Formats: sequence, C-alpha cells, structure tokens
Amino acid sequence: MMRPLLLLITTLFLTSCSVLEDRSECPCRLHIDLTGLPRSGEADLLLTLKGGSWHERRTCLLSGATERVTLTVPRGEVALLAVCPSAPAYLSDDAGFEIPPGEDCPPLRMGALTVDTRREEAFCKPELHKNYCLLTLKLVSEGPAPFPFAISLEGLISGLSPSGEPREGRFFYRLPPFRDGVRSVSAGIPRQRDGSLRMDILFTDEVLRSFALGEILLRQGYDWSAEDLEDVELELDFARTQLTLRTLLWEETISFEKVL
Repeated sequence: MMRPLLLLITTLFLTSCSVLEDRSECPCRLHIDLTGLPRSGEADLLLTLKGGSWHERRTCLLSGATERVTLTVPRGEVALLAVCPSAPAYLSDDAGFEIPPGEDCPPLRMGALTVDTRREEAFCKPELHKNYCLLTLKLVSEGPAPFPFAISLEGLISGLSPSGEPREGRFFYRLPPFRDGVRSVSAGIPRQRDGSLRMDILFTDEVLRSFALGEILLRQGYDWSAEDLEDVELELDFARTQLTLRTLLWEETISFEKVL
C-alpha cells in the first residue's frame, strides 16, 4: 500500500515547482480586488495573455462578502476585461466584447487593465466605466401622425478588445419605430475611435439622407476618449414635406419633392 502512495508523492514533487528549481516558468497567482465593482449581481472577467493563445473567462458572484478572487494565470502580461452585469453572450475569448450586427450596446459598465504577471503573485483592482453613449431621438412634431421613416446607425467599431481598446467591426442597428404613441427612441452606441459613425434616414428601405453623425458630434465637442461617456439627445421635427434634426448646436432639414 505504501509503494503507490510513495510513487504519487514522488511524481508530484518532480512535476511541480519547488524552491530548488528555476521558478520563472511557474504560473502566477493573480489576486483581483473586486471592491470597485457593485456589491450585488454578477460580473464577467475575461483574461487574455498578450502575445499568446491563453484565455480564461470567469463569472463572479458579487456580494458584500466577496472582496477578492484569486486565479492562476501564465507569466507575462495579462489583459483583464471586467464586464458588469454579466453578459456572456457578448464576450469572446479572442475578440473581447463584441456587439452583433442588428443589436445596440447594452447598458453595461466595463473596466480594462493590463497586469504584469512575470512573478509568483500579482495584484490588480478593475474599475468600471460607462463605455457606451445612449443616443435618444425625440419626435417633437405636433399631432398624432405616425413617423413614416426608419432610422439606422452604422459604424466601424463594434465593441472593445480584450485590452479595452475600441474593437474594429461592423456596428449596425435600426432604431425602434415611432408608432403607437411612442415619441422617443434610444440606442446604445459603443465607444468610437473617430468620426466614422453614420445615421441614415430611410423610407421603405431607401436611404433618403445619410448624416455623418460621428463628425457632427466631434464638431460639437463630444469626447469619445472620456472615461465615462456622456449621453446625446437629438430632436426630430417632422412636417408633411420636410424633416428637421437638431441639437443645441446643430440643425439640418431634409426637404421632399412630394408629400409622403
């Protein structure tokens, strides 16, 4: 009975890291401080080794008693992307946080950092920020006439990379229609890198006018690099032969050749 046990102990000793050998290839114990996250609900942690193929995704239950989680990670530089509340459908090990075409950005808060794990133990504390802009369009026209147009948003940034940078990809979303008494619709826009965001006004799937919405926002001083993104509101004033879009600093009117 003693020989198998002795063999097991010997095998574990030979295959594990010990104080007598080079420990530079041993994994790192990463301690993640969760006190900067909400004290209830769940959060996703996506860890990615830079320059390598290692990924790990962990869902954490948040509570007043949960202040830290410890994970075993490879040595190197590990990118950590925290997403709260939990949204596993939007997370991909190699792509990070990705919004599928046809959906807008959900109201999540995210935090990203890079940890040096070239040591036996490392510590980090993710902080969450608002990485989306809630665009609200308000119909200010008088009367109950339905708004006969569709409005879509399209851009070149579809989420965040595992290291928290804006991720290139197609972002496309068609806003809900103005009908049944609805006078206000909204869409979550992911953090953008430049002014490439576009808004199209469509009638029976024909594009009547495209607006360089990203450039308009930049001209008005919108800061896509802010830690917490501000929300934006646009007014739509619809008459029988024209449609006006306006903000505090900008206004543009579309005129139609015939009554719609």
